[in-house]
Amino acid sequence: MPQICIYLELHQPLRLAAKPITSLGSNSESYFRRSDRDNNQIIFSKVAKKSYYPMLSLLKQLLISEPEFCFSLSLSGVFIEQALAYEPKIIQLIQSLAQTDRVELLAETYYHSLASLYSASEFSAQVALHQAAMRKLFGVNPVVFRNTELIYSNDIAETIASLGFLGILTESVTRYLGNRPATLIYHSASPSRLPLLLKQSQLSDDIAFRFSDRNWQ
Repeated sequence: MPQICIYLELHQPLRLAAKPITSLGSNSESYFRRSDRDNNQIIFSKVAKKSYYPMLSLLKQLLISEPEFCFSLSLSGVFIEQALAYEPKIIQLIQSLAQTDRVELLAETYYHSLASLYSASEFSAQVALHQAAMRKLFGVNPVVFRNTELIYSNDIAETIASLGFLGILTESVTRYLGNRPATLIYHSASPSRLPLLLKQSQLSDDIAFRFSDRNWQ
């Protein structure tokens, strides 16, 4: 039977607070204020009820019923903060998944940011912040990294290797792969030769956008 390696991403952005343009740049209040005047809790709890709880519960059941089932999970720090504030049972559910030793938690930037494109020091700081959250909440040090939207370059690979990671996820880009399959492990074209795990773009899009289409082949 063909084997499928599943990785799932959990991220929920904070909505911007209503803030007059004249106050931009001041430190008087947060751009992402959590108060009665924003709807972060409403949105997060709604998505949790419709998606996070049922899907995580299904994954937990599959771990029980299918001895060979395993998967990878990536959680942004912004998701974690909101889960702790609004739906802490989600964190408890993920902790129970991690304790099975059949769920690999991945590393990423804490803020699901584009820091890798403009500042190596800021990027490294956000990765360290995320690692600290993984240790505190789940007792693990992730060894495989997934950048925001799977953004990759050889320079990013070198930074990730210098931080001690053993591999990185990225997209399978046809113009680079040519006729080579996306199912192999490749390596960065850089001194570290960091292993690259490629996402199956077509299959991922099929599941994300066409799963409910009864005519899908």
